[in-house]
Amino acid sequence: TLYVATLSLTRHSLQLESLATLVIRFLCKIGYEHQGTYRRNRLSLAIPVNREGYSRCSMYDVNYTEILLNGSHVPDPSWPTKDCQQGWEFNYTTVPYASVASELGWVCQYDALPTIAQSIFFIGAIFGGLIFGWVADQYGRIPALLGANLMGFLAGVATAFTGSFWQFTLCRFFVGFAFDNCFTMMYILGNRISIISFLPWN
Repeated sequence: TLYVATLSLTRHSLQLESLATLVIRFLCKIGYEHQGTYRRNRLSLAIPVNREGYSRCSMYDVNYTEILLNGSHVPDPSWPTKDCQQGWEFNYTTVPYASVASELGWVCQYDALPTIAQSIFFIGAIFGGLIFGWVADQYGRIPALLGANLMGFLAGVATAFTGSFWQFTLCRFFVGFAFDNCFTMMYILGNRISIISFLPWN
């Protein structure tokens, strides 16, 4: 019963891991407000437009207060631009929850971080296959299976409490360490039981 509960929780934690690095639609956070200026007008005045729509990683480098006081609400494409200085605004319309990528700002110049974290996950899977394979040979597949599920469960839960890239990456490593072994050990045990049940001397 304990194993079944742990396996169920591990599977859910591993499935949620795949959504943790989802990058949600975003734009530069606009650092000014003006009475009577709606959000769409503020976007058109602050964010350059390219072939894909509003630029996601740049904004105009101008004095918006002075421009608005002069009554201008139309951007000049010749204005200088700069990287997002005050973070990003994320659109949760399509995906109604925050991911670690949106919470920690893994976009624009940091957009490689989710990919690096996924790479560390697969590196962990390589080491996990070697270590848990050795444990299975030395101590049996059931201890290896229980250990893999417990590690995957604990690392998956810990992921929800990470607050930096390196913390998240460490949890991803241990989740990857356990991932394949949570299922392959179970399949091997199931196949052995099935084969034994069909042997003629049984």
